[in-house]
Amino acid sequence: MNRRQLLASLAILAAASTSGCRGRGLIQPVRDATVVENPAVVTLVGWSSPSKGGGGTGFLLAPDKLVTCRHVLAGMTSVSFRLGDGRQAPVRGVWADVPEHDLLLLAIDALDGIQPLVLADAEPRAGDVLTAVGSPDLRAQTVTRVRVEGNESTSTRFGHVFHIRGALGPGASGCPLFDDQGRVVGVAAQGGGQVEDRFGAIPARFVRALAAGRFEAIADWGARTAVEPEVRIQNDYDDATHAYRRKEFGKTLGACERLLPRVMDRPVYAGGTCDLLASSLVALGRTDEAIARIRALVAANPNQAWRPRCLGDLAGHLGRYADAVPSLLDASRLDPGDAGTHARAALALYRLHRHVEAEREARAALAASPQDGDAQFLVGTTILAQGRASEAVPFLEVALRATPESASANTNLGWAYAGTGRTTEAIPLLEKAIRLAPRVAVVRGYLVRVRLQAGDPAAAARENEALRAIDPELAAELDPMVTRRGPAPSVAPR
Repeated sequence: MNRRQLLASLAILAAASTSGCRGRGLIQPVRDATVVENPAVVTLVGWSSPSKGGGGTGFLLAPDKLVTCRHVLAGMTSVSFRLGDGRQAPVRGVWADVPEHDLLLLAIDALDGIQPLVLADAEPRAGDVLTAVGSPDLRAQTVTRVRVEGNESTSTRFGHVFHIRGALGPGASGCPLFDDQGRVVGVAAQGGGQVEDRFGAIPARFVRALAAGRFEAIADWGARTAVEPEVRIQNDYDDATHAYRRKEFGKTLGACERLLPRVMDRPVYAGGTCDLLASSLVALGRTDEAIARIRALVAANPNQAWRPRCLGDLAGHLGRYADAVPSLLDASRLDPGDAGTHARAALALYRLHRHVEAEREARAALAASPQDGDAQFLVGTTILAQGRASEAVPFLEVALRATPESASANTNLGWAYAGTGRTTEAIPLLEKAIRLAPRVAVVRGYLVRVRLQAGDPAAAARENEALRAIDPELAAELDPMVTRRGPAPSVAPR
């Protein structure tokens, strides 16, 4: 794509990544994490051996009881918790173990002077903004704004969950999610797998149902759960994921080689393990081997959706979109309810300028997940790329409401407004996009054209000079239009 094409057609500003289970979302989530101290929220650290540990977040439900996610501590025979002021104390045992909802009720020595958290009666609704307080990477507490995406659904791992989007990271599992009244409406569980920054959350009603049963010492509970097949797989998968994040690609590769034979019939883990294996090989400079390995996995059983999906993800990661499309379409056919696969197919088709097909896949993603901001964004973007700006506007408005701090959402809605002649509304959005992504030259190029369309050549000239410092070639291409000192033609994408 040359620069004139880039200026004339809409570019998605956030590309997919294959780190972790799948890839990063197309729209950046709410990101306003700040360090806080909530005395009723604790950091949990556990050890299964002197050299192997993990943890997450928990919170006080009663003076002598903590709640967290079961997977946070499964297999840990020694567990302690840290308060916001730095004090530490041991977890004595388990009062209730509810694997079907990934919840634990922990026994601790009673804490005086700390008010337990209050559970909400009402369920959260799609679009609600919640506050998550947790301990990312098991460090200082942070508060992060997250948004509820979609209605409650059933998860094979966590039972009933609702989905949230926000900048939560490792260590956030088990953190409470507060409504605007300070009541807990849910508990963040693990990442959604398909997209980083998306989590499943356990509704508060299941926390309320926790009741103290037979006490089990933490050492006994940890030893018992350590031999559960699901726990062993989860722990090994976490080890591989953490090694990849530390850029220990050789270690990641070895972990994936050991893990893959055990997860072939578990799509949740198999797809993520496949992605980690392929990404590690690419990082080690063994790209051809990565392609050959994943192709062999597809050939062995092409009717499991995770296999062609992994091959499509790898090809997309390498920028080989023509190779990615057939595999992603195969995966979509095998698992038509997977919004993430439809979305990635739409993105690959968009990169190939196959906008009609991209729109079809984007709409399939939206049908599979009607509240998904990424799907709204993709539908609007693919429509806009076909020159149907007025039709794109409603989808892009929904996407922007979901992620108001996204540079791409502001850019694309601004461009759509300009395509319908609404330049007064377009300019502030493009200006905000530039503040959010100041080094993305194409957005400044859009703003130059919209300034001209609005009849403000002086402002357009100033913007083009700012663009020249970032991308002299693109600014030079716009010079004839700017020096003409007249209104620009319609900026609707062609």
